[in-house]
Amino acid sequence: MPLTVGPLADLLAEEAGNPIAYSLALDLLISSVMGLPVAGRDVTIAFTRNPVARDIRFTVQISDILGAWEDGSFYESSGDMPATSATTDITPAGFPPGFVFVRDIPTESPPALFVSR
Repeated sequence: MPLTVGPLADLLAEEAGNPIAYSLALDLLISSVMGLPVAGRDVTIAFTRNPVARDIRFTVQISDILGAWEDGSFYESSGDMPATSATTDITPAGFPPGFVFVRDIPTESPPALFVSR
C-alpha cells in the first residue's frame, strides 16, 4: 500500500488522489510527482489548473501556526482573485494558460509560514 502522508507520500494513490488528480489533470495510472503543486524556498506555490475541471476552486492559504489558515489568492471558472492581503500572483508573462505561481505578502517581521492549496 503506498504512503499517503509524509515526504515520500504517493499523493496519487487511489485513496487520496482522485480529487487532486482531477483538478490538476494528472494521470492516475502513472505514479509521479510531475504536475503536483510545488512549494518554493520563499513562501511560494506553483501549480497548473486543469482547464476541464471548471467545478474546482483553487484557494491558496497561508498560516504561521499550522492551524489558523488564512485564505489568499483563489482561482475558479467564475473569476479569479489573484491578489489579496495574504498572497499575490507572480505568474510570469508568457506561461501556459492555467499555470499559477503565488507568493505570500511579506510582513515586517516574517514569521514561519506554511502554504496550502
